[in-house]
Amino acid sequence: MASCYVWQNGDYGVPKKIPKSLAVPLYNVSRRLGLQPIWCYQSAVLSNWIRKDPNRPVELDNLEQLMPTPGGRDGKIFMLLSVQVEADFAKAIKPLLLSLQYSSEQNVESLIEQLVSITEVVKNMKHSMHRLHEINPSVFYNNVRPYMKGWDKSNHGLPSIVYEGVSESPIECLGGSAAQSSTIQSLDALLGIRHEDGKQQYLDDMRSYMYNGHRTFIEDIQRASTVREFVVSSSSNELKEAYNNCTKAVSDFRSYHLQIATRYVLIPFRKGNKGRTNLTGTGGTDLMIFLKGTRSSTMDHVI
Repeated sequence: MASCYVWQNGDYGVPKKIPKSLAVPLYNVSRRLGLQPIWCYQSAVLSNWIRKDPNRPVELDNLEQLMPTPGGRDGKIFMLLSVQVEADFAKAIKPLLLSLQYSSEQNVESLIEQLVSITEVVKNMKHSMHRLHEINPSVFYNNVRPYMKGWDKSNHGLPSIVYEGVSESPIECLGGSAAQSSTIQSLDALLGIRHEDGKQQYLDDMRSYMYNGHRTFIEDIQRASTVREFVVSSSSNELKEAYNNCTKAVSDFRSYHLQIATRYVLIPFRKGNKGRTNLTGTGGTDLMIFLKGTRSSTMDHVI
């Protein structure tokens, strides 16, 4: 409701304040959950779905939103497909944790088995994303994406927002972003993938938009993982191949995300903004540079 209030007239006539009736409950509930006070990935995706049939799996055709998303059917598919991708990733949690154990124990065969399992999960996540092509790019760009924006210094000079009844000073918040999901960041942490030119810092900052448990999960993996070090020191070509295939699968997933961003954001942006080249993502980054950069740095970790 707060995001719809702020962006109801687009970039023109953006209010300076969120009314107390919205600002106070939004701020307090967000703080209780360890989140930033804005419509983010956790509230738009992770906490906004139910299964139509509780006996069937978590997949797009069996999902419904608790609260509707702007954009009608297209907005609903976009958000619920993200839920399915998250459910796909759940199958990687056990092999991910076992990978931490087996790399610590220097158990080559068992680590290979877990890396192969994780690779298949990432491929399935990418396959699930193919249904995004059911969404109309124009509807997504004009009716869904505007409400995902934040209010911060990266947003074309638009003002930060005062949360009436909370603080007299404006509060800056980045908008919703896939970087606020713990899935790919968990895989980066396991595989020892780090990004350059401020991109890693941005991903680290995005963790403040995650639930506490998700944020801690990534940080614990990052501290505990010796997977890359063990693979580099190992004489096993099979282990190196398994690690590389897993890393390439993560890179392929990022490549597909880049394709989606091109079709649903970059092309509509160019149609409506002739002469402008700086495309800012809803999460505040230079979108295409960020996505290309994280894909490239992922591949740089292939051994």
